Order: sequence, then C-alpha cells, then structure tokens
Amino acid sequence: MKCETSIPGIQPFNDLFYRSCFFNCYFSVVRSFQQEIYPYLLNDIYSYQLDEDGYPMIDRTEVYDPEYVMNQQGISADKQSVSSSLIDDVKRDVLENKPVIIWLDTYAQPYRQEYMSKHNRNSILIYGFHDVDQTVLAIENRYPDNLSYEARHISYQHLAKAYLGFHSYFQPPAAFHSYASFSYDPGRDRSGQSIFKDAAAFFVHNITEHVDRMLSGLASFSRFTEQFHSIRDSEKLLHSFNGILNVKKTEQYRLAFLPAFEQLAAVTSDIIDKWEAARHLAAKLYFSGGSSSGYKDRIKDSLKKVLELEAAHIECLKDIGKEERVK
Repeated sequence: MKCETSIPGIQPFNDLFYRSCFFNCYFSVVRSFQQEIYPYLLNDIYSYQLDEDGYPMIDRTEVYDPEYVMNQQGISADKQSVSSSLIDDVKRDVLENKPVIIWLDTYAQPYRQEYMSKHNRNSILIYGFHDVDQTVLAIENRYPDNLSYEARHISYQHLAKAYLGFHSYFQPPAAFHSYASFSYDPGRDRSGQSIFKDAAAFFVHNITEHVDRMLSGLASFSRFTEQFHSIRDSEKLLHSFNGILNVKKTEQYRLAFLPAFEQLAAVTSDIIDKWEAARHLAAKLYFSGGSSSGYKDRIKDSLKKVLELEAAHIECLKDIGKEERVK
C-alpha cells in the first residue's frame, strides 16, 4: 500500500525506552530533522528515592525544560488540547511536512491486543495518509512499554475512535495537549551556540550542580537495603527493580555520547550487571510466592554491591567535574 502523502526521513526509534511512548515518537521526529537526541538525555539528573510504599525507584530531575531544548534546536510545536477535526488536522499538517504526535486509548484501538480489555495511554507518530484507503501512516509500538516501534497503517475510523476514547476515559486537563505537530526552522537553530553544543561540558555542568541530590538518594537506597527483609510484596519489588533497570540502561545509553568518560561507563555497566542479578532473583522470589528467605538473602547481597558501585559512580562523577573545571 503506498501512501498518498508521507514525510520522508521518519524511522522508528527502538534504541531504548525513554520515559514514555511520547518520547520514543518524539525522538523519531528529532532525528528526522537531523538533530541530536543527547541534549534531552544528558539533561536528566537521576537519584534513588523510595516510593510511598517504601520501594526504591529512580527520580528524574530535568535541569532545563525539554521544550527549551527543543526550541534551541530550531524545532517548534503547534499544540492543541483536543483536535475537534482530527483527520483534517492530520492531513493539513502532513501536507506541510509536519509530523504529528497524538494520544490514544489502547482500549479503543480495535487492531491492538488491549482492545476492549485494558486502558493505556498510547502515543503514536503520524507522518502520512492515504485518502483512497482512508488510512494514516504511523509509527506505533506493537506492545505497551516495549521496544517494538514499527510503521503501520491505521484507518481514519479507528484513529478517531481511539483519540476520542482517550479523552473520554482519561479526561486530561486543558493544559494537557493530546495533539502536537512539529516543524523545523534552520534559521532558529541555535544548537551550535547553545548550552549543549559540547555534550561533555553540558553533562558535567548538570551533574556537578546536583551531586548532593544523588548522595541523598543513595542514603535512602541504603536504608531500604538495610531493612530489606521487612519487604513483603514481591510483585512490587519486581516492578521496582524493572523500573530501575530501565533507567540504568538509559544512563548507559547516553554515555555513548561521552566517549572520553570510559571509567564512568565501566562502573555503570557493572551497576547494571548487579541490578540484572537482583532482578533475576526478585523474579524467582515472586514466582516462589515470596516465601523463600534464601532468595531474600541473595537479593540483599546484590543490593549491597549496587550500593558500593553507586558510591563509586558518584565519586567518579565528582572527579570528572574537577577535571573539567581545571580545563
């Protein structure tokens, strides 16, 4: 099936799962404009925290508003809280070479496995349409929270149904934009003069300003580790470890943009190995019904090793900051 109109250069982003399905769509847009994604990745500060139930998680703090980063790259977004003429709006924007990201409810998407069974917020990227077949060309994940982004054709009818379903079920506030189209203006591109023109300097500036937050977070994680045997919900524990690993893999991925920081990359890799071991044991604990104290002992040992490595990670960051200031 050939699209009547499509925007060239759009490819699925399956390198990593970053924050939400919106950003996996948005990074496809950024790359189609020949821009870098590292300013968004290096803009984040990560620190351990405990959730309301006392399970560990990683908190993400943005140093700069991502929209500011976007504008520095010459990218702008035309946003709508709700599109009252969805198909017409999509066609207009695509004809102007503006990729479109919208939010849908998987419960109302007939071609997905979650149809009529599970409500999930789901972003898709639209970059083409075919009026004869009444379809749009979009990039979407095949499974929720999964790196399975691919191009697919979606009927106008199914698209409108899922878009309306999103607003009907989730009822987002007026400040939330369920429709956004993106454009690039080379005349407004300030990447070469921006705060993030030097990836290493941008990263170091960000982390050195927030070392205390990372140390405080590590103290929280240490308390969790010491009290680990009081944990009762093995399902929450496994969910916690899965979330942490996703973030740690993002930390590892972004270091590819900082090739000079080899030691930091090595420590990060070791941390991920220990978290993988802890998650493997947490899965065994969950499937055992949470009754095996032997698994808990081994998980705690893995967490203690993570603590040691995370402390080394922070010291490494401090050293990098000192070296950069000397330059």
